[in-house]
Amino acid sequence: MSRLSRLSSAMARETFVRYRTLCLLGVLAVLSCVCVGLLVAVLSPGGGEESSDSSPSSGGRVGTPGTNTGGDGGSATGEVKGAGEDVEEKMEEKEEEKPLTEPWEKDYRIPASTYALHYDLFLHPNMETGLFTGTVDILIRVSKKRSHLVTHSKFLNITRTSLTGPGGGNVKVKRAFEYEPNEFWVVQTGQPISPGNYTLSLEFSGNLTRSITGLYRSVYTNGDTGKKRFIATSKFQPTFARRAFPCFDEPSFKSTFSTTLVRPSGDGYIALSNMPVEREEADMPSQGLTKVHFKKSVPMVTYLACFIVCDFTYQERVTNHDVVFRVYAAPDRVASTQYSADVGANITDFFEDYFGVKYPLPKQDMIAIPDFVSGAMEHWGLITYRETNLLYSPRSSSSYNQQRIAAVVSHELAHQWFGNLVTLNWWNDLWLNEGFASYIEYKGLAHVHPDWDAEAHLLPDDLQRVMDLDATLSSHPIVQPVDTPDQITSIFDAISYAKGASVLRMLEGFMGDEEFRQGISNFLKRFAYDNAVTLVSDDFSGRDRQRCNDLWNELSKVSSKRLPISKIMDTWTRQMGFPVLELTRGAGGATYTVTQRRFLADKEAEDTTKSPFNIEIPAIPGGWTKVNSEQRGYYRVNYDRDGWAALTFALLTDHEVSLQRGSQ
Repeated sequence: MSRLSRLSSAMARETFVRYRTLCLLGVLAVLSCVCVGLLVAVLSPGGGEESSDSSPSSGGRVGTPGTNTGGDGGSATGEVKGAGEDVEEKMEEKEEEKPLTEPWEKDYRIPASTYALHYDLFLHPNMETGLFTGTVDILIRVSKKRSHLVTHSKFLNITRTSLTGPGGGNVKVKRAFEYEPNEFWVVQTGQPISPGNYTLSLEFSGNLTRSITGLYRSVYTNGDTGKKRFIATSKFQPTFARRAFPCFDEPSFKSTFSTTLVRPSGDGYIALSNMPVEREEADMPSQGLTKVHFKKSVPMVTYLACFIVCDFTYQERVTNHDVVFRVYAAPDRVASTQYSADVGANITDFFEDYFGVKYPLPKQDMIAIPDFVSGAMEHWGLITYRETNLLYSPRSSSSYNQQRIAAVVSHELAHQWFGNLVTLNWWNDLWLNEGFASYIEYKGLAHVHPDWDAEAHLLPDDLQRVMDLDATLSSHPIVQPVDTPDQITSIFDAISYAKGASVLRMLEGFMGDEEFRQGISNFLKRFAYDNAVTLVSDDFSGRDRQRCNDLWNELSKVSSKRLPISKIMDTWTRQMGFPVLELTRGAGGATYTVTQRRFLADKEAEDTTKSPFNIEIPAIPGGWTKVNSEQRGYYRVNYDRDGWAALTFALLTDHEVSLQRGSQ
């Protein structure tokens, strides 16, 4: 604006004339477009009526509503030159600003009034061409009358869509299309459908070489033969199942799966999935291929499904409760699976006893993937690992490698209960999966290697590391609202994992080991094959408002001290950062006054809010006092000058003195 105010009056007048001329041309252009449009509408056959065949009868992929879906036709405004280009740009801006009115435009989540009950899924990954094809029949429970259904789909070419009603009759599909912004495949019906069970059938294809998430092709070189080998594998957490097949790709939907995979018939290839193989069909669907049918799964979320076609071999163990435990790797590396097979079977037995809940599947596979994007992934019954986190050789691996493998195996096996048997309801509660697994892994580790003092590693590896992050202004609460796939991916971080583990350790510290274990066992039994929530309903809108504090309620029930677990833990999970306790010795040295403030690494950003606490605790005159024994609490402590001097003197006098005792 200031630059324009300095223009000469002559130039201003000239600009006004040009502007008036352009406006006149623009109005004429718009009127021309309207006239042409009216003529086309009147002269076209059936003008003004919506055809029931407005999308391909096969339900094939068409564009987002309002966009050009192909062909060589252009718009009238696209042909206007000069001043008309200005008008076209303004019209496009108005179109972009159009309010989102359709249900599938307003929400990233699938409506709660539809629920996927079962998937009949067929997948044929062709590792030579790098493509895959598939079909899926999704049994959907509809609880409210509606005129459309949505599933998630991304990077899939859906070529056929059909819908069957509760009585088995076909339901007319008016239109089926991809709404790319929310990663939806939308199916509009000719007439509203009533409550009941419907089967949505889809044919689709995709690319195995797009990325290393979803269903993808991996490659390795066999060290014994020197040959390059392809395998097909998958990684679906958090929102990548929709890249492999159309599905209800949210953790609140638990469905059973009947899965069929196609593999090459020879060359050592096998097919693996979450459940054991039920039967195989040779030379199907064509010569040289084999159809592998798997047993029907337990109810599980889509991100836990896993599909692998490979030429790997395995080592096998059997647990105390007759679970077949196998560890797969490339043929030239399978000898390095012995340690993880021994440790994995042992930890599985320990977790069954600790949780008081049997492992619910008949088999547990673990497999080393050559180029796995994550450290590991807890697919139910088929855990995938990066090779360095599963393969151990006593001759060439370091002790750190051994500890790392044992810790990762323990973490992923803990997920078979926390995350798989009981699952978060939405991703804002990611810590319910990852925080628990990150803490419970140390218990599994301590069981198989009691000489390692496993929990002592939690302090530098988790607690101190995450405190450095949580002391910054860029941190976030453990429970964090998220909506989009990018937001969901971003919270797979140290706050969800390490801070989650640290506050659970603190909780166990003031509850007591046995009450904590009993509360966890009750929680797993009550919410088995279901979802759980720890958020407080007032702060989150939408479908989760009536569900809160599932975990805290179960822990409160077993607390002999009648502790208000929810009130205590909400302060740690729903706000970022942590406090520092300030201890000042009183006159005579018999007491300390304790105050607190938020701890921030940036001195200039320190919180100057007056402490709501002013508590006196006893002190030993002439002795030392250490608060936060064993560093169970998720906070720091700052003593006055005399307090630090007493601790320093104690260590200088005897550097082996145990400061964990609290005082002397």
